[in-house]
Amino acid sequence: NEAVWRITRKDDPIRQQRALQHFASRACMDIENLGSAIVEQLVSRGLAKTPADLYTLNTEQLLELDKFAEKSAANLIAALEASKTRALWQLIHGLGIPHVGKQSAKDLEAHFESLDAIASATEEQLEEVDGVGSIMAQSLHAWFAEPDHITLINRLREYGLNFQSTRTEISD
Repeated sequence: NEAVWRITRKDDPIRQQRALQHFASRACMDIENLGSAIVEQLVSRGLAKTPADLYTLNTEQLLELDKFAEKSAANLIAALEASKTRALWQLIHGLGIPHVGKQSAKDLEAHFESLDAIASATEEQLEEVDGVGSIMAQSLHAWFAEPDHITLINRLREYGLNFQSTRTEISD
């Protein structure tokens, strides 16, 4: 019996900032040097609205931000580049799909082994994953059906993010 406030407008700057902060967080894509103050500047200046926009940033744009010098810009560009190789579950978690947390993202990666397989799965196939119930399956299915989310996924693929499981099973 809790009241929860939600920002429903997709173009709301606070919502964009929170989505970018979540994506960049240590629990997700672990993008060092991308804290809340930098995210706030990126959104307010129109440089980043979605996670994919982060991968379009260049040194010149970053140098225009407050408290940014050559070294900090180079460090952030390097951190963004390094994030492209993160585990698939980190990307899944970073997308901010409602009801999908860190463990669910790991379970989805283990079961499907690629983002494309998750995106094209039916609700029934999603529910076959241990820990995924009907609410999460509906949420995943609806999320991947959204045109804006399809665009985001295509852009992230274009920028070279890891869409495949890198898990290796150890066998005797």
